[in-house]
Amino acid sequence: RSTTRLSMACSSRPRRFFTRLPTPPSTPPARAGGAECAILPPATVRYCLSGHGEPSPARAGAETPPCWLTTRADCRKYLTRASRGFLLQTSACAALLLALAAFLAAFLAAACANPTPTPTATPTPEPTATPFPTPTPAPTWTPAPTWTPIPTPTPTLTPTPTPIVDPDQATFLSLGLAHSCALRADRSPVCWGHDGQGRASPPAGERFVSISSGGGHTCALRSDGSPVCWGEDGDGQASPPDGKFASISSGTTHTCALRPDGSPVCWGDDDEGQASPPNRRFASISSGSLHTCALRFDGSPDCWGSDESGTRLASPPDGEQFASISSGGLHTCALRANGSAVCWGTPLSQSSPPTGDRFLSIGSGAFHTCALRASGSVACWGRDADGIASPPPNERFASISSGGFHTCALRSDGSPVCWGDDDDGQASPPEDERFAVEAVAP
Repeated sequence: RSTTRLSMACSSRPRRFFTRLPTPPSTPPARAGGAECAILPPATVRYCLSGHGEPSPARAGAETPPCWLTTRADCRKYLTRASRGFLLQTSACAALLLALAAFLAAFLAAACANPTPTPTATPTPEPTATPFPTPTPAPTWTPAPTWTPIPTPTPTLTPTPTPIVDPDQATFLSLGLAHSCALRADRSPVCWGHDGQGRASPPAGERFVSISSGGGHTCALRSDGSPVCWGEDGDGQASPPDGKFASISSGTTHTCALRPDGSPVCWGDDDEGQASPPNRRFASISSGSLHTCALRFDGSPDCWGSDESGTRLASPPDGEQFASISSGGLHTCALRANGSAVCWGTPLSQSSPPTGDRFLSIGSGAFHTCALRASGSVACWGRDADGIASPPPNERFASISSGGFHTCALRSDGSPVCWGDDDDGQASPPEDERFAVEAVAP
């Protein structure tokens, strides 16, 4: 059996375990092939062992193996030598395996003696749960608005406020008993003549839209209708009540004015009832010496105050309608719509206007009256002391006013011209002054 296992080993790894054998001492047959047959395949070994070096009957006719193993003794020699080489190879391999096993044992022993510490795993903090965001609801679809063309805005016209002061009743030139006042184009007041108790000294820095001079005082209206008075105030004639007025007129010792609704208000001396108006509405008003007259909206006159026998100051003619009215010292004159003049009062010449004349404006003084024609020429009547009723010839004026004993008029350029008594300088206006001229309807 051992021989059989050896032959199987030789047959499985013939070239790895056998080296070239030395040439045997006996000369092999010529067909043996010499040293080239030193490495025997398993078939040759089996042939040598079975046939003792002779060809096997089963292989008669086959080619004789190229082998010098011709006897059993040669085969034993060969097998002995081959077994020794195999054992040597096997021993070497076993030694190598033992060395490797010893190394592995030593390595494992060292590893067990000094185990490498396993790093402690740092616990990973559990992630903070992020709250699931509340879903934003999808916006509701809103259909786009239908485009509507923007209409062009219609400009709103701001109505012009109605002035409180009636421009038809505004006066820019007015004469008192011994002083005179007028308004410049910028509506600042200027006064000249007798300045007793400051009657010719208007307040500085004021602007007025209408002015009226009385016996020893003057009153004026601001653009907002508030009144301002200065001068003599012995009877309260220069102390107006609160409120707004549309027009104002100063008498000798009293003053009267109209509210925006036409209701009359009077203050000052009332000994003759001149400061006690009736409960009516008027379009214009004029204060005299001891009486006051006004025109209703239909033009009919109404007067109150002194009406003693022979004066008839408060008794206008019946059935008359007038466009304008002016009260003087002891008389009153008015203009009809056609420009003709009508006067009443004491039976003196000042109440007897020229017949056939037509006038645009009229002004009554203490004892005289002057009126302005459409041509700008002046006509005067009444007492003519100091030439108060004798206007300069060949002059043309745009407005006129009569005082106690003097008269002044304004040319169209605003330059003043005065005549009559000038004892207190009331007929001497400041030089190079120009005053506002009120428009007079034809």
